Amino acid sequence: TVARLGGDEFALIFADIGNARHAAQLAQNVLGRFAAPIDIDGHEVFINSSLGIALYPADSQEADALLKFADSAMYHAKESGRHNFQFYSHDMTAKVQARLKLETELRHALDHHEFFLCYQPQADARSGCLTGVEALLRWRDPSGRPIPPDTFIPLAEDTGLIVPIGLWVLTTACAQLGRWHEAGHRHMKLSVNVASRQLRDPGFKHAVREAVAASGIPAYALELEITEGALLEHGEDTLDTLTALKQLGVTLAIDDFGT
Repeated sequence: TVARLGGDEFALIFADIGNARHAAQLAQNVLGRFAAPIDIDGHEVFINSSLGIALYPADSQEADALLKFADSAMYHAKESGRHNFQFYSHDMTAKVQARLKLETELRHALDHHEFFLCYQPQADARSGCLTGVEALLRWRDPSGRPIPPDTFIPLAEDTGLIVPIGLWVLTTACAQLGRWHEAGHRHMKLSVNVASRQLRDPGFKHAVREAVAASGIPAYALELEITEGALLEHGEDTLDTLTALKQLGVTLAIDDFGT
C-alpha cells in the first residue's frame, strides 16, 4: 500500500515482513527505482529519496506511533546524507524531540533579542591594517547557554526562519558599519553571509537596498558572501538576483568555495 501523506512525504506499508533484513532489501529496491533519471521536456531530472523504517510489532503495535517512528527515521536518513534508509530507534525520537524544542526556541529568539553579532576582523596581510569585518551570527538561549551556529543555522534554513533572521543580521551589521564610518573609519568594509533561502526570497533585493540606505554606508562597502552550493542550486533565478544586487553596487563573493 502506498499513500501520500502530504507535500513530498509518502508512506509505504509492506505486509508479512520476515525480518529487518527483508525490510532493508525492500528499501533498497525503492531507492533503486529513484536512481534512474526522469525525462521532462528533454531534460534529465534526478530525484533523491530518504526512507525511514518502523517495524510492527517490534517498534509499536499502534498505527499512529509507527507513522511517527518512521517519520523520525526518515529525518535521520536525511541528516545522514539523503538517498538512504534508516531504521527507527528510541535515540532517534529523542533527537527529533530535541530538534523540535530547538525549533520552538529559535522561533522566539528574534523577538526576545537573543541573537547578537560578533565581528571578525579582516586585515591586509602586507601592512597589517584593518580593512573590514565579517558579521557572524551568534545565539544565547534564555538560560544564557550559547547554541553553536552549526546547530541552529541549518535549522533556520530548513524552517525558513533564516529569512527574517538574515534581515536582522543585514540591517544590524550595516547600521554598525555606518557608526564606524561616522567615527572616522570610512575605509572599513563589511561582509555578511547570505543563505540560499534568502536569495530565493523576492524581497531580498529590496531589503539590501533599504539596509544600505538606512545606514548611510556606500553600497560598495557591503560584501555579500554566497556559498558555492547556493550558486549551483537555483540557476537562472539566482543569477537574476545576483545581477540586481550587483547593479545596486554591493560587492559579491563566493564563500566555502570548492566544497
